[in-house]
Amino acid sequence: MYVVYGAKSRLSVGKHKSEDAVAFEDATDVRAYRNAMSAWVKYGVGELNVSGFSDMRGFEALFDGIFAAGGLVLSPDESRALIIVRHGKYDLPKGKAEDGESAEETALREVEEETGAQALRIVRPLLTTRHVYQNPHKNGKWTLKTTRWFLMQTDADFVARPQTDEGVSAVEFVPVAELDGLPTYPAVADVFHAYLHL
Repeated sequence: MYVVYGAKSRLSVGKHKSEDAVAFEDATDVRAYRNAMSAWVKYGVGELNVSGFSDMRGFEALFDGIFAAGGLVLSPDESRALIIVRHGKYDLPKGKAEDGESAEETALREVEEETGAQALRIVRPLLTTRHVYQNPHKNGKWTLKTTRWFLMQTDADFVARPQTDEGVSAVEFVPVAELDGLPTYPAVADVFHAYLHL
């Protein structure tokens, strides 16, 4: 069973009810999507996070798809994690795949472009997140963005270089212990959780 719940600015599908939920209903598989979309229209929230569907291919077929990749980068001693501030909110570096790129290539390129990080290497895959939104570049058409996340490490110091034309205003390392509870997007919180519970 999955739970569809709405908070102040988004709807999520998961296994736990949000404390500030405005809609709540048990659902399974595609029923969860239908119920969430109904609540989305009713409450006017802006984002639907998706997980746990057994028929993900059938779900993906309902939308235009965008594929992206990003990374959680650890410092050389693994005590700190690299985060960015995008549009005033904590985030992780990520971006859309270019033609012919693997997810790993996309993740490495996007992390370097958005942060200036050097000497990056992928340690392991972390998880895949999905969210649905109305794409302003496609006349509000519903779009499903699938993002593959990787745990990375940098073996060198570097000068932070925020990619300001992508809305990145700051790049900084924070202690790993501070990731839990850091105010961010639900999908990024899922990445933090995946790393902290390896």
